[in-house]
Amino acid sequence: MKTVGLIVEYNPFHNGHLHHIRMAKRQTDAQVVIAVMSGNFVQRGTPAIFDKWQRAEMALKNGVDLMIELPFASAVASADYFASGAVKLLSDLKCEAICFGTDNQQLDYQSFGQLAVLHQKRIDKRLIELPNNLNYPAKMTIIWQEILGSDYSFNTPNHLLAMGYAQANARLEHPMQLVPILREKVDFHQLERIDNFASATAIREMAFNEQFSEIKQVVPENIWQYYENSKLIFSEAIFNLLKYRILSASYQELANIHQMKEGLEYKLKKNISTVHSLNELIESLKSKRYTYAYLSRLMTYILINVSDFDMQESRKQPFIHILGFSNRGRSYLKTHKNQFNFPVLSKIGRAEEIYNLDLKADSIYQLLADGISSQSFGRVPIIIDSD
Repeated sequence: MKTVGLIVEYNPFHNGHLHHIRMAKRQTDAQVVIAVMSGNFVQRGTPAIFDKWQRAEMALKNGVDLMIELPFASAVASADYFASGAVKLLSDLKCEAICFGTDNQQLDYQSFGQLAVLHQKRIDKRLIELPNNLNYPAKMTIIWQEILGSDYSFNTPNHLLAMGYAQANARLEHPMQLVPILREKVDFHQLERIDNFASATAIREMAFNEQFSEIKQVVPENIWQYYENSKLIFSEAIFNLLKYRILSASYQELANIHQMKEGLEYKLKKNISTVHSLNELIESLKSKRYTYAYLSRLMTYILINVSDFDMQESRKQPFIHILGFSNRGRSYLKTHKNQFNFPVLSKIGRAEEIYNLDLKADSIYQLLADGISSQSFGRVPIIIDSD
């Protein structure tokens, strides 16, 4: 069976995602769609609006055949770690192609990836040389303008991730086919609805403002029940827990948190008593060096008490955590499971050491609202009957 891989967050699932799945099948002639999805905390460092099991079920009802969790150490990380972790999983799952959304369909991503690998030493050297007050996208824009001698920008999130996928794919012994699909009608963070399409950012904003009639226009009909029956989680839900962590931790404990740099722990301690929301806290720390996304991820690392050691250890051993599958996905697993190099987890046991960091994240997520069911122990893959 021909397979296409998707790298997703579905935060939340919407009509643009449905379009992406259909286009991925059409452009690759794939019989099986495999999606690697962020868990309960997403790449920009916030809790997902629906838990990972609900988001997996939404996708399985709309054309995905096998849902795999992207481990926390890759999911809540900068674009290069996010891309590398996801691409490695899709490669181990024997995908033949990766289909991803982009804001720039003119770029030959396959060639770009090869060029990036060719110039890796130069890129690494320039990243160190460029001023520290520049953030990562700004540094990469300068470097690629130097290499290509032309205008180049890493400013749009989709494009930045797409280039990360291209580089990670080019490093594989057997690179997959790259299939970019132009975003449909709305931009990544666009807040306006156009016809029956809206960005995930816009939908979260609609949900926060209880504009559910608007949401109904931009999501598949078969997932509307989740909005009626679920407790929605917004980024501000972590603020009181985060405030407790910062107030109760010593400066040394905060300094040991992953990505805590240049005395940020002192500024955190100083500011936490004067701000009244997560957004206020992040804005009080933001600078040219530290983007909103960087600081948002740092807040999650503090919340979950994640150290450099935790991230390094987790990245040493990738694993395949199965969230769910269709009939086709189950058949694919049965045929190929013994060919995978990474450990396959279909049920989390208390001895699963490689899942420790994700277990911490799942446990914290459960504290964000009453009634969130167990996210780890006792959970088995969701099964959706497919045609």
